[in-house]
Amino acid sequence: MRSLSEFAAEKLGVLERAKLRRTPEVTARAGIWVERDGRRLLSFSCNDYLNLSQHPKIIAAAIALVGAVLAFVLVRSRDFVSAGELPAKQGSEEPVAVAAG
Repeated sequence: MRSLSEFAAEKLGVLERAKLRRTPEVTARAGIWVERDGRRLLSFSCNDYLNLSQHPKIIAAAIALVGAVLAFVLVRSRDFVSAGELPAKQGSEEPVAVAAG
């Protein structure tokens, strides 16, 4: 059985001989926009093509969720009997639901 490296080298060799091998181009990136050959293009190849990582409601929900997780961990680290109801559970779902609409 040949290795993955051998397999990849063989496939790249075929592309090279056919003059079909492409090399990645360096692109300038600003959020969801990229610049290539002087043109500004919308990138659909990143994992944030909807630019939701910059949406204020998503950021607020993420911060609230991190806070809720930390509160949950702190409460769980104490004796559960003395902690009573978990405050993290009470407030952890609402920020995400509001942000999701």
